[in-house]
Amino acid sequence: MHASTIANFTSLRVLDLFANQLSGELMHVLSKICTSLESLDLGLNSLQGEIPHAILNFQNLKKLVLYSNKFTSQIPEFLGRLKPLEFLELGNNSLTGPIPTSRGNLSSLRVLDLGANKLNGTIPKSLGLLTELEQICVEKNSLEGPIEESFFSKLSKLEEIEMSSTNLLLDVSPSTWVPPFQLTYIGMNSCKMGPKFPLWLQTQKSLQGLWMSNSGISDMAPS
Repeated sequence: MHASTIANFTSLRVLDLFANQLSGELMHVLSKICTSLESLDLGLNSLQGEIPHAILNFQNLKKLVLYSNKFTSQIPEFLGRLKPLEFLELGNNSLTGPIPTSRGNLSSLRVLDLGANKLNGTIPKSLGLLTELEQICVEKNSLEGPIEESFFSKLSKLEEIEMSSTNLLLDVSPSTWVPPFQLTYIGMNSCKMGPKFPLWLQTQKSLQGLWMSNSGISDMAPS
């Protein structure tokens, strides 16, 4: 199907073209015509270049999946203006620079996947304002710096954290912190969590997966 044919679907609300070999200017064609889209999945393709500004035409967009393409440049600030977004998956590209503070404007966001890019800098405090957030993935980036207890204070719905293979430091009290969430998955390989064993893990009653290798822990394992 040629891109111009897709552009004639002016009432289209869901478009899933996951796992093809799409490239070229498809994004520009869609953003000009299919303004009613609520879900766009272009993951696992060969799209490249910058994420185009024209995507702002999708003002009803709740799900944007650009996972595993060849997008470069920085994550654009303008994505923070897509207020209805609940799923934003940009993992496994070649995106660079810091995480924009405007991600904190996406008050409906439930899933944020920025893993396996070339991002640097710190985790912006504005992400801690995303009270609907259930999953956050920032693994395999050059992110660094502390994440303090106050960052998590409003994230009571959080279920999955993946921050392995970064230089992030979980700066919380290993013995007195009681998180506001119940996690099912924790990925913190190669993140600084020691030297004391993080006793806050004992508050997590729903864990199904726990990855904490190479975390700098030098302590007796608790009973």
